[in-house]
Amino acid sequence: MGQAFAPALRLAFYSMPNDDQREYLEDEQRHTSLDLARFASSAGFGEPRQIVRYEANAARHEIMKAAEEEKADLVVLSTHGRTGAAKLLIGSVTEHVLKNAAVDVLALPAVHDL
Repeated sequence: MGQAFAPALRLAFYSMPNDDQREYLEDEQRHTSLDLARFASSAGFGEPRQIVRYEANAARHEIMKAAEEEKADLVVLSTHGRTGAAKLLIGSVTEHVLKNAAVDVLALPAVHDL
């Protein structure tokens, strides 16, 4: 299916890290990039293009801005990996993007929730 429509994958990281968080976020980016590359290869997609931004702006605004700039058809987000009563909350970033994005949005549970 991936080849029939020639889709392009974009992997975007948005954060407002301080110096203590930057190393952790860069490590997470590396791991996620490898996971996405494996998925893209197995699904027949081309090599994903990565967008990495460490911005002072709120992630929800940067995600919607990137979707517009990249002319995205779909935004895929992860919800928070919470349990119990907190699981009812999907997160303010995800909720904002779901309600306000000009394109379709797919919200997936965090990997450890599956």
